[in-house]
This record gives sequence, C-alpha cells and structure tokens, in this order.
Amino acid sequence: MITGLKYSHNGATKDQFHIQDGYDYSNSLNEEEVNNWEQTLSSKTPLVAIKRIMVVDDEEDITIAYKHILQNNGFIVDVFNNPFEALEKFRESPEEYYDILLIDMKMPGMSGVELYQNIRNFNKKVPKICFATGYESLYNLLKQSFPEINENCFIRKPVDEDELV
Repeated sequence: MITGLKYSHNGATKDQFHIQDGYDYSNSLNEEEVNNWEQTLSSKTPLVAIKRIMVVDDEEDITIAYKHILQNNGFIVDVFNNPFEALEKFRESPEEYYDILLIDMKMPGMSGVELYQNIRNFNKKVPKICFATGYESLYNLLKQSFPEINENCFIRKPVDEDELV
C-alpha cells in the first residue's frame, strides 16, 4: 500500500510517499533540495493526506478525463471501465485501500447501485461513495434513495473540474 502526504513550503510543494515494502519516494529533487526539505518538514504540518480514488465508468473517455483531473489535484486514481473488474479489484485490495469510490450509475451488466451493494456485502466499511449520472431522473432518484450520502457526492454529467474535485 502507498501512503503519502503533500507539503507546502515557501510556495513550493513536495510529495512524499511511503510504499509498504519499505521503499520511500520523493518527487524529483536533488540531494541539496531533499536535505533542505527534510530540515523544514519536521516543523511543518501536512496540508493534505493523499486520497486513493476508485473511478468506475463504462465510458473510457470519461475515466480518462476524471483520472487526469483528479491526479492533477493530488489524488491517486485507479480507473475501471468494467464494474466486474472494479469489484474484483476491491475484493483483492486491503481494507480501507480506497478512500473514495466514484461510480457511474448506468453501465452494462451491473448498475452503479448494484456495484455499491456488492461492495457493501463484501466490506461493511465502504469508503465514501459518490455516484455520477447524466440522467436527471436518476440523479433525483439517487438523492431520494440514499439520504445518508452527502449531496455533493451525487454528480451530474457533464461535470466541470472544480465540481469533481
């Protein structure tokens, strides 16, 4: 599992990652810059914990766009165009591997709600869930069917970058 933090110092940012097998990664800085960062990071508070998001949508162009937007905003993103493959990946992943699930509602073979229910049956500690749809009637039905989900987690397509992030 990869964990990481994004830091800010004097207008610059630094990403630090720790990979479970013991390998540490910092974005490409030379040795002097790394030493400077290490001296200042101990007194700095992390700004953002990096979140891992699973995006599931049968339209490849949408998953490409979502991944691009989310990665450019500091998220780690795994995309799936097949809900069955996404479900399998979720089952294979350690508990709490994903922080957020972003699932399209209408997909061939399994709807977004069915995928969500399958994930909940497998793991009761389901991460934060967001549903996306281009159908107004489904958008309203989702909000009524899942009152426990924050309204910001019901996404209308097409979505702009600020709304997605």
